[in-house]
Amino acid sequence: MFDGPHHMVRAFLRIVYPVKAMTLLYLMAGSMANANGPEPFIPFAVDITLSPLARQTLLRRHEAITVAVFYDGLPTPATQKEATEGEIALGQEKTTLSATGGRATISGRGFQKKNLDRIMPDSARILINVYSARRSGPDNLLDCSSHEGPLPRQNGQIIPVHCRLIEEQ
Repeated sequence: MFDGPHHMVRAFLRIVYPVKAMTLLYLMAGSMANANGPEPFIPFAVDITLSPLARQTLLRRHEAITVAVFYDGLPTPATQKEATEGEIALGQEKTTLSATGGRATISGRGFQKKNLDRIMPDSARILINVYSARRSGPDNLLDCSSHEGPLPRQNGQIIPVHCRLIEEQ
């Protein structure tokens, strides 16, 4: 089948080089996809609704509501060691609403686009936490639903979050 070691080497290289090339292309795909134009950050909104008792208590105590958004993504093979709990942080932003709740527009000012090449393509995610702003005391007063999911890709997406007092049943 082979006429000496020279033919064996050529046959081996015909197998190995395509495999190496495909592996290299696969590993580069994440960086290339992000570097060649990741989807821009699309602002979204968080609609905060309150139980009647929560609204009444926050108003009486002159309290406010904090909406905190954390951005992260899955690491590329090259950034795996930098990951914390399997994720690469992409920033955070906070905004404050009045005691009556309402709509918070999330502009993306805390989203670190420069770090997109450190995550796998299309893996950017958000975590939304809502709590009392602690103006009237050191403790959080609210028990709010949280939201975790992919970075919104539709313009004007609205994410609902409902809050009640921690002491409410």
